[in-house]
Amino acid sequence: MYYKDTSSPEPVYTLITGASQGLGKAFARECAKRKMNLLLVSLPGEDLPELCRDINQEFGVDVQCLEIDLAKPDGPSRVYHWAVSRYRVNMLINNAGIGGSRKYDECSIDYIDTIIMLNIRTVALLTKLLIGELKNHSRSYILNISSIAAFSPVPFKTVYPASKSFIYSFSRGLREELRETPVKVAVIHPGPIMTNPEVTERIRRQGMLARLTILPAEQVARIALKRSFKGHTVITPGFFNKLCKWMMKSLPVRLRISIASRALRRELDEKRKYVKKIKVA
Repeated sequence: MYYKDTSSPEPVYTLITGASQGLGKAFARECAKRKMNLLLVSLPGEDLPELCRDINQEFGVDVQCLEIDLAKPDGPSRVYHWAVSRYRVNMLINNAGIGGSRKYDECSIDYIDTIIMLNIRTVALLTKLLIGELKNHSRSYILNISSIAAFSPVPFKTVYPASKSFIYSFSRGLREELRETPVKVAVIHPGPIMTNPEVTERIRRQGMLARLTILPAEQVARIALKRSFKGHTVITPGFFNKLCKWMMKSLPVRLRISIASRALRRELDEKRKYVKKIKVA
């Protein structure tokens, strides 16, 4: 159950990055169901103002938004100054992130840099900037979004799982540092997430394991919030994701890499065939 901060005479807000679609959007709606006011952040051109109006009308909570590219060097500081200059923030959900399946030697420098800037730098800096504000509440929360991929190297994703390993390690260390403060830190490790039909179909093509571990975004958000508010540190939603996590930790690294490589090679081959069909058409 969400703990409402009654010590503050002013309204309190939950700040969610990457909030316009997918898991971020599910978090926004799930928080609104709990009557939590929202500060939503996403890239420009993703219909974020419309989402804010929809949530406000449906749930009756205050919803404010900022459209910004968090991968830019000044992104985290701009979000911080926008938020704390106007609102009291008692929860941060670091959801914004990017990934994909590509051969490393075929990736652009910009693609790799964006993953690092968004998945690592933004999380570390925005968290650092907001800790002072979060400490000012009788209870507050940080929820970081990692991935089941954090527990093993994954060929053809390479930088992405490494970035999610950072999120796991960062969250566990920060949780301990803040143990004597009102701030509770949690990290969730979802598997594949159903965000739209195209993404769902792409995940299903990765094989049986991906099909077993896939979950709707709404379910992942609901589990993450419920367990965060109960004080859990590490959250793995779904039985098959827990099983997958155990396997990734138990199997030899070489075997894990081989299994992942076969699945991702299949996905990339199908993607190339699809692109060729489009070009022919």
